[in-house]
Amino acid sequence: MIDAQNLRKVYKINTKKSGLKGASLLCFFTTGYLGISWMRTALFEFFSGAMIPVALFPGWLKTAACCTPFPYMIQVLVAVLLGQDTMLSLPGAYGMQVIWILVFLVPYGFICVVPVEILRGSASLYWNFALPAVSIGFFLLARAVFYRGIRHYESVGM
Repeated sequence: MIDAQNLRKVYKINTKKSGLKGASLLCFFTTGYLGISWMRTALFEFFSGAMIPVALFPGWLKTAACCTPFPYMIQVLVAVLLGQDTMLSLPGAYGMQVIWILVFLVPYGFICVVPVEILRGSASLYWNFALPAVSIGFFLLARAVFYRGIRHYESVGM
């Protein structure tokens, strides 16, 4: 039996794992973070089906929602448990979940696993050259965003 308490637990777990953390960089360009935080939460809750089921969206909005990872975090799980339509066939929905897991997991593995493999000496020679090149590229990108943000930064006193 599905009850509200179990659905809240699933929602909390998936919310903690959700993306859109990059929206935090927008705080450099505003005088407050609260609006950005609310926007991030609203986008997640809207497109995940937490506020309105994605099945009730108009066709174009349903298509847009299906291109994000959010409906696969809540809406598809709830639809499967309730025996309702999952927007895609069940294998297609699971396939999209796998794609989004790879989108977020591959960079994580590249950041965490490859350096350990290099230190242990079990990584191929390719990774010994690719990791520093990719790291320098992302460092330069992060540095550029940071310094551009610092130039636009404004502080608001109390």
